[in-house]
Amino acid sequence: MRYLIYKSTDLLDNILLGETNDCHFVRITDQHLKSRLFNLLMKFARDKNLFFPFLFKLMPGFSALRLTSKNDTIIVFDIADITLIKYIKRSICKDCKFHTFFWNPVSKLFTNEKQRIQELKDLGCNISTFDRDDAIKYEITYKDQFIRKKDIPHTSIASYDYYFLGFPKGRIDTLRLITNKLSNIGKVGKCIVPESKEQQITYEENIKYVCQSHCIVEILQDGQTGITLRALEALIYHKKLITNSKDIVNYEFYNPKNIFIWDNQDEELIRNFLNEEMASISSDIIEKFSFCSWIKTFK
Repeated sequence: MRYLIYKSTDLLDNILLGETNDCHFVRITDQHLKSRLFNLLMKFARDKNLFFPFLFKLMPGFSALRLTSKNDTIIVFDIADITLIKYIKRSICKDCKFHTFFWNPVSKLFTNEKQRIQELKDLGCNISTFDRDDAIKYEITYKDQFIRKKDIPHTSIASYDYYFLGFPKGRIDTLRLITNKLSNIGKVGKCIVPESKEQQITYEENIKYVCQSHCIVEILQDGQTGITLRALEALIYHKKLITNSKDIVNYEFYNPKNIFIWDNQDEELIRNFLNEEMASISSDIIEKFSFCSWIKTFK
């Protein structure tokens, strides 16, 4: 059995949860993270390097980890709290296979990131990342980005020529350059740039906008080479993609008829790209980027 442990958000609940026969999900919710007692105990444990076995009793779902055996696999998903990871590691069967997977650039998750990565290695963690450059830099394993397709009712009529969703994260100047050129060739789009978590739209709303758009815009944050969900949303919902990812040419689904790599090109090149018919991508390639395929890589 595989156990996947993650901090619950609307996005991750939608991307991770679903029909999966050989994976048990353990959700860490806001109720856990905002508990005054839990945070006081975690801070004390972190400061004094202590371990309180009873602490997980405050977190429903974690009791299942005590039933793990040597044949089980634990995956800690994009959690940067080393103390919490130590707790998880000490609460499971010592012979379990233990993995941590980073879904964000390592430099954005940690300060003193090389030291933190070494701490995880010393714990016996098999560390992997969605970012090829991070895999090389920190000598950890690269794994592809993934997505789970959601069957959400939507209109099939394209209301927008292009669509962008993302926090600012240094992207605004690039976004402005792209949207200005799209506007100059008569394209009308929808851009959502929340300034805080409170301004976020739900993942279901996001997918509705994806389905109502002809093209998706993806802009990587500085220091990132791994693709975002926008690229895979374009793939599985059969949309064109404009991206500033140079690494995307290394993905099996790359096709210049479907994907335009932004480098401040002439407007006519963008117009021709958007007007050209899309190339079909085989279902076998698309399946490689599904959650079910991704989870099977953890052994």
